[in-house]
Amino acid sequence: MYRALLTGILDRAYARTYRHAARYWTRLREIAGTGVGLLPLQPHGDFEAAIRTRHARKVSFWAHVKGNRQENDDDRAL
Repeated sequence: MYRALLTGILDRAYARTYRHAARYWTRLREIAGTGVGLLPLQPHGDFEAAIRTRHARKVSFWAHVKGNRQENDDDRAL
C-alpha cells in the first residue's frame, strides 16, 4: 500500500503531498529493515533505485525525505 501511495503522488507530481510521500518513503525503509520478505514485490533496494532514477528531479520531494523542508513550504510556494 505504501508503494502505491508513494508512486501515485510522485507520478502525478502533486507537490502539496510530498511530505506524505516522504513519510511513506521512510516507512518503506523501516519495513525493509525488518527483513520481512515481501514476495512477490520487487526487493526494496530495486524499488528505491527505480524511484530515485525516475523521480530524481523532484527536488521538493527529496528535500522532504532529507528533512530539509517544513510541512507548509509547498503550500506557501503556490
